[in-house]
Amino acid sequence: MQSFLLFLFCRKMESSSSFKFNFGSEEPKEQGESEGACCKEAKKSDDTSVFVGKKPKATCQEHFLEESHLELLSYAVPIETLYCGKENRVSVHHLTEVAADGEGGSSGGPSLAVAAAATHCDLLPGVYEGGMKIWECSRDLADYLADNYGCSGEGGGRGGGLRGKRVLELGCGAGLPGLVCLGAGADTDFQDYNSEVIERFTIPNVLLNAPEGKEEDSAPPPETRFYSGDWLLLCPSSQGGGRGGAAMLPKEEYDLIITSETIYSLDSQRDLLEVLGTCLKEGGRVLLAAKTHYFGVGGGIRQFEGLLKEEGWTSRVVIKVEDGVKREILELTRGK
Repeated sequence: MQSFLLFLFCRKMESSSSFKFNFGSEEPKEQGESEGACCKEAKKSDDTSVFVGKKPKATCQEHFLEESHLELLSYAVPIETLYCGKENRVSVHHLTEVAADGEGGSSGGPSLAVAAAATHCDLLPGVYEGGMKIWECSRDLADYLADNYGCSGEGGGRGGGLRGKRVLELGCGAGLPGLVCLGAGADTDFQDYNSEVIERFTIPNVLLNAPEGKEEDSAPPPETRFYSGDWLLLCPSSQGGGRGGAAMLPKEEYDLIITSETIYSLDSQRDLLEVLGTCLKEGGRVLLAAKTHYFGVGGGIRQFEGLLKEEGWTSRVVIKVEDGVKREILELTRGK
C-alpha cells in the first residue's frame, strides 16, 4: 500500500524557492497568477472513453505520487482555504477550480472541464463527470464530517474518532470530505471517474494538506491510495475479480464510505450500490450527500430511498440543508 508519508514531499516543497503557498488573500495576486498553470509533464489520460450500451468502457488505474504533482504546485497557482464544520472548525486547503482546470488537458488538448463548458454543461455523461467543480453537496458533507465524526483528529466528535479507520471517497473530485477524514487520522482512499481529475485536482489537494510529521507523534501516519475509472471495473465482484480484469478496490475493508453528488444519474445508481455493498466492511456506514431532487434527470434523495429499500439497505436523513437548492445527507447501513 502506498504510504501517506507526505510530509517528506512537503519538506521537499518547502526547500524549493519556486514554491508559493497562496492560502488566502493576504498578498495581492500578480497579474497572471489567477490563471491556472498545468503540469508540463502530466500523465496521459484515456478518460475520453464512452459507454457502449450498458457495458462500462473506461480506463481504470491506480495513481501514485510523482514529481509532476510537485511541479504543478511549484507554480504560483491560486489556492483557497475552506473552513469546514460549524461546531468543530477544520481548515482544508485546495486548488481553485481555475487552477485545476489549467490551460489544457493531459492529452495536450482542452481539459475535460473546458470541453464540457464549451457545451454549456458541467459534465459530459460517460466522458467527464464534473470532478473539476466543487459542488455544494461536497461542502455539506465536509461540514458534517468535521462536526460529527471527530474530524479534529482527537476523536471528540459525536460520531466518534476516525483515527485508525479506513475511509473511501467515491466520485471525489476535489476530495474535500476525504481531506477532512485524512486530517483526522483515517486511512483514506480517493476515487474519481476521470484520471485527469485525480492527477490535476485530487492529488495536489492531498499534498497541500499533508501532515507535518512531527517527531513527537506516536501514531503512524495515515495512508492513502488514488484510483480512477468506472465503478464496476474497479469493484471486486462476488467471484473476487473486477469485471474489467483485476480488482483494484479492496473487498469489505472500509469502515466508512463517503460520496456526494453521485446519484443524479438513474443509470449509475445500482452500480454505486454494488460498489458500496462490496467494499463496505460489515458494520460499516455510508454517508451520501445529494440534492433532494435533480431537475431534468430524475434522480434525487426520495427516489434513491426507494431503491435503497428495494435493495435491502437501511437509510436515515442525518441533515437537511434548506438554503439555496435543497440538499440532504443520508446515512446508509446494510440490512434492517
